[in-house]
Amino acid sequence: MSENTALDLFAKNLAEQPKTPLKLVETPTTGNPAGLDAIHALFGDKRHTAAFVYDTQLNEPQKMALCMVAKLPRSSLTKSFADIASEHRQQLQRALLEMMAMVSLFETANAIGPEKFKV
Repeated sequence: MSENTALDLFAKNLAEQPKTPLKLVETPTTGNPAGLDAIHALFGDKRHTAAFVYDTQLNEPQKMALCMVAKLPRSSLTKSFADIASEHRQQLQRALLEMMAMVSLFETANAIGPEKFKV
């Protein structure tokens, strides 16, 4: 049997098959997956704000160190985050970023362990 004959036979069989129309299948939308909904819920969570961390998570020595690096007046230590002026809050953010950069330098050099600070 030659190729043309096989191809012709295939075409003939295909043409003889009954044609069934395609049906539209609709699937109900269920919204976001559960994991994605949980992630979206975190966006509005007050625990993921600078105010929450500053007011409830930092102890006094940590607040003092942060305010010192930010060069804020001593009066900032007794204020809640919401009561700190906008420009001072920006200074706090810059101070945190500077502190993170310093920690990163020590981590990169593998020089942050207690044994590295012995003389």
